[in-house]
Formats: sequence, structure tokens, C-alpha cells
Amino acid sequence: MKPWAMLAAAVVCAGGLMFIGGGQKSADAKLASAVASQTFAIDTTHSQVVFRLMRMNVAAFWGRINDPTGSFTLDNDSVSFDIKLDMNKIDTAHKGRDDHLRRADFFNSVEFPTATFKSTGSTKTGENTWNVTGDLTIRGITKPITAKATKIGEADVGERMGGYKAGIEAEFTINRMDFGVSYGPNALGQDVRIIVALEGARQ
Repeated sequence: MKPWAMLAAAVVCAGGLMFIGGGQKSADAKLASAVASQTFAIDTTHSQVVFRLMRMNVAAFWGRINDPTGSFTLDNDSVSFDIKLDMNKIDTAHKGRDDHLRRADFFNSVEFPTATFKSTGSTKTGENTWNVTGDLTIRGITKPITAKATKIGEADVGERMGGYKAGIEAEFTINRMDFGVSYGPNALGQDVRIIVALEGARQ
């Protein structure tokens, strides 16, 4: 074979290998991206939603909603939530008050037994933080909100403890009047700070 023909063949072979290698790198990148996206089922036993509002404008009052259900998804750049709350599981450590909160004056859990949050997008703000937008529904009223989310950690904690797990918190403030919770306007503050603390097992 003439030298120029050998050179041409070498260039063609090299180009072909580069094309194959480039295609493989692209496929590997897509696979890595897919693997990085992980969905976690909420561990109801180790998750809760905590709320805070002012009482008589002199003290902060705290309560919680136990046993949230649903899931959250994490990847390198984003986070998403799909959460459901049973409003019959509101807990302020006082049975009479809890019964009142379930009635029509507050959450009307007979007619509206669940509250939900479903995210619509997120913007990464730090290594483990995001601003998350989504739709919050309470008493059948849906409003858009923005929450600040922080990944607390993730690790394989062993099969006995639930396998691969992650923890995440989200915090936001709403005006309860926007959701039809208008009882006691002079006794109870309108702004309610909500902290969603979740632990999840990878699905």
C-alpha cells in the first residue's frame, strides 16, 4: 500500500474510534445523570410537619402534623416533592384543642381530610439548597408557594435500618387567611411558619 493510502486509512480509523468514544462518553453521561436522580419514599415514622404562629401577639405556639406520606426526588441539580398530610393527625399535645382544630373553625377535616403539596420546579441556590415552587392545598384551596429546601444528608444506613436513606427539610410561611382558616383573627397570628422535615428510603 502506498504511503499516502496508509495515512488516509489511519486517519479514517482514528476518526471512527473518536466517534465511537465520543458516543460512549455521551451515553455514559446520560447514564450518570439518570443514576443521580433518586426518588425516596417518605418514612412516616421519622418525618413530621411542624407549624408555628403567634398567640395573643405575646408568644409563639407550635404544633405538628404527624405521619406525612408521599415522596421526594433528588438529583444533582434539582429537588421535587409530592406530599400528602392527613389533617386528622394534627397534634398540639392537647386533645380538646386538637379536636377543635379538626372542626370547621379551622381545618374542617371531615370535609377536607387531606392537605397536599406538589412541587412544580426548583432552583439550586447552594451545594445542598434549593428554592422550590409548588402548589399547596389546604381546605380545598390551592395556592402557589415558594419553599427553601435543604438536603440534610444521605447514606446507606444498612438493611435493618431501611437501606439507602436521605433527609431533607423545607421551610416556608403562609397567611392562614388565604386558605380559609380565619378563626380568631385577634387572638391568633395570620402568618404561619411551616417546617417539613422528611426522612425517606430510596425506591
